[in-house]
Amino acid sequence: MIPCIKGQMYNQARKTVTNLFGPDALEMIMQEMNQQGRMVLQSRIAASSWQPKEPFVRLIALADEIFGCGDYAVSEKIGTLIAKESIPTIYKIFIKFGDPGYVITRGSRLWNQLNNYGRLKVDLADKNSAVAALYENQIPHKAYCHYLMGYSKGTLEVSGAHGIAIKEISCQLDGADHCEFIAKWY
Repeated sequence: MIPCIKGQMYNQARKTVTNLFGPDALEMIMQEMNQQGRMVLQSRIAASSWQPKEPFVRLIALADEIFGCGDYAVSEKIGTLIAKESIPTIYKIFIKFGDPGYVITRGSRLWNQLNNYGRLKVDLADKNSAVAALYENQIPHKAYCHYLMGYSKGTLEVSGAHGIAIKEISCQLDGADHCEFIAKWY
């Protein structure tokens, strides 16, 4: 099975990149994409459709490479902004303002609605921290891991969390069998 994500993620990523870096940003990114990636990025994408994950990962990675400074901060920012826009409007069921733990524990359900691959397991360590493990991550990439950390941060911010710190503690790219993240907030 080809790993896919929901089309709405592409639509929001294109909009976010354009808003952050200007109207020519997507064209700059598309120049570096392969033919499949260009076709996907140039097409009209239905929000509910399944689209291949690989061009999305490439989009995030290239945005970071072209507009960032090598620390994946652009990837995180894109993830944060996408979450802040999509979670409150589309996924209201996952939000309980003032209770970040509630939101975090719904992460695996949200994952399954946006991705047709992998498995996300989230455990609340205490009322102000959680550990998330992503198993069977298809097409792993450091920029995508940072995008996921940003998406998690945006989700926590929408739920009312403050002082959010998220870090990756193990990664498939470093030989681990899954990617694991720890999040802390107040």
